[in-house]
Amino acid sequence: MAVMFAVGSGGTCIDVTVTNVPEGRRAMKEAVAELATLLGKPEFVPSLVDWKGVERRLGTTLPLDYKEFCALYPAFIADDFIRVDHPSCRNENMNLVKDGWERTSELKGLVEDFPEQYAFGAFPDIGGLLCWGSSTSSEQLYWLTVGQADDWNVVAGDYQDDHLVFDGGFAEFLVEIFKGRLNTPVLGDYSTPLRKIKYIR
Repeated sequence: MAVMFAVGSGGTCIDVTVTNVPEGRRAMKEAVAELATLLGKPEFVPSLVDWKGVERRLGTTLPLDYKEFCALYPAFIADDFIRVDHPSCRNENMNLVKDGWERTSELKGLVEDFPEQYAFGAFPDIGGLLCWGSSTSSEQLYWLTVGQADDWNVVAGDYQDDHLVFDGGFAEFLVEIFKGRLNTPVLGDYSTPLRKIKYIR
């Protein structure tokens, strides 16, 4: 499976091609390709990401599917509800290093003050949650940082309410949500499948 976009004034091509990759990464790349098919061509090219700098600031490597997504797409809001951060977004409210880290830090403070009320810890604690997105009605979208980054599952939910633990990564989660195959009360009244996207610079 492959997806290729011609982007930029020079017609530079970005492609997600699933060939000659280890089996674990093959599934991630296939999920990114499927997500790209659902989203279509973005309105503009995201700025290049200094991944070494981003990962140094966060204190961890990040999953391959998220990195490949960020090469294709900027931050966006889906259906005025699902918000996906990007490390190079100029809007601090949707910048992974700024917004994602602030939401993670907020969770960490709450867990430290009220540990009995929280099912998960917060990154950088071992196995803690690291935020990569949110909803417009206060639910958070996290990586569950257990094991290697490419093995991280997704956790969705409010700070204290019930959580959904999704057995899959970032791209797989978004594919299931946007195809309407993961309707869950954890995400409130969000109705799928995907209808519209607003990209954020």
